[in-house]
Amino acid sequence: MLSDREKFIAHYLSVLMVGIFDGKGKDNDDVSKTITKLRKARARNLSADDVDSLIKDLNEEFLLAGSYLNLESKYRADDEMK
Repeated sequence: MLSDREKFIAHYLSVLMVGIFDGKGKDNDDVSKTITKLRKARARNLSADDVDSLIKDLNEEFLLAGSYLNLESKYRADDEMK
């Protein structure tokens, strides 16, 4: 069984992806409201501070991973040109 933290991460990622695919982005009101509803329904034991910290950590990880992947892509493209 998943912990409330794990449940929140799974739901956060799925809502975020749907919002992005729908062109709403992560800062859209509908996305934020859905995340809040899911936290209250599926991750009741997480405080608002826990959720804010998780979201901050996840977004930071996305940013770092995106930077890394962009750099890797650039190096691959440079190697292919040689």
